[in-house]
Amino acid sequence: VLVAIDDRSLSEIGNWPWDRARHADLVRSLSANSPRKIVFDVLFLEPGDESADRLLAEAIADAGNVLLSHTFTVRPGTADEREAVLPLSDLATSSAGLGHVAVLPDPDGVVRRFDPLVMAGGVATPHLVETTIVQSGEKSLLAQGHNQPPITTMRSAGAFRSISASDVIAGRTPNDFVNDKIVIIGATGQGLGDRYSVPEYAGRIMSGAEIQANFLSAALNQ
Repeated sequence: VLVAIDDRSLSEIGNWPWDRARHADLVRSLSANSPRKIVFDVLFLEPGDESADRLLAEAIADAGNVLLSHTFTVRPGTADEREAVLPLSDLATSSAGLGHVAVLPDPDGVVRRFDPLVMAGGVATPHLVETTIVQSGEKSLLAQGHNQPPITTMRSAGAFRSISASDVIAGRTPNDFVNDKIVIIGATGQGLGDRYSVPEYAGRIMSGAEIQANFLSAALNQ
């Protein structure tokens, strides 16, 4: 299930980036409906308001099933060696796990695959999908032999059930909508820029959160 930070959410809650207290509200509202996992395709890299950051860390710790994403940067003093850029330490410590969300377009610029494991700074860093399936008790992609980025069949845009983040925060989520579901939270708003080229059969353009949902669905279905 997708929780979309969509245009309506931005209109009702405010411009991006949101105060971390709003993300804490989102986590607590979702947790009340017992999702299997809460997966953030949102980067929490820089400190914000100290009290709001603390509220989010507490909400993540209380939920016990929140997975956070991270990215990479070029290591200083090198031409192309990467190192991980992780979430704020309090948030990372409170989470149930971390995974990278680096986009891996093919030479034509189209996203068809993801890298289950990236070596960065001498450290093996799993993809958010790999972390999610392992945390969900499923077989690791690496154990399935996917040591190289697998080409992934995608569903058409809009194929996954979705709800606006503003509805979740306002308590307008149907009781069974996220129960025992893996929930992916991410940006779909037109002005947030988290959109990528995908194969024509899938709709050509897709939000990053929906791409992650496709990767996860493909991994869960082997």
